[in-house]
Amino acid sequence: MNFPLHYRPWIYLEDMGRTLGAWWQTAPHLLTLSSAARGTVAMMVPLVVLMQFGLPVAGVFAALGGMYSFFADAGGAYHSRLGAMAVALVGGAAALFVSSSLPPAPWIAPVLLALVVFVGGMGRAFGESGISTGLCICIMFLSGLI
Repeated sequence: MNFPLHYRPWIYLEDMGRTLGAWWQTAPHLLTLSSAARGTVAMMVPLVVLMQFGLPVAGVFAALGGMYSFFADAGGAYHSRLGAMAVALVGGAAALFVSSSLPPAPWIAPVLLALVVFVGGMGRAFGESGISTGLCICIMFLSGLI
């Protein structure tokens, strides 16, 4: 069966190839790709290193810390980005330490959780990175309760 030239399938494949090529060259795509790569490195390096030292549980918590520091990075000037990531790491580690040491006194966990959630919610006042930092600290506190 003979189709006219404009109905042949390779014409559509050429158009799709040009479209995919144009999409691959766009800045938002490359920015998303680099962001995904940074998040992957921030989580995988601490997990793999601590697993090599025989500390798989610490590796999981360190990978969570890497993920939360990646989420806290909302862009902007480097000093504000570094500050947000440092607050996420230190605050998350402190919340994890406090909540993991609560089993002898489980009655205080709901009180401390309310305090952590309130302070984490107040992070909204510091913009987008404050929201994610507060959320990360709350999740680390809950992870330590397990």
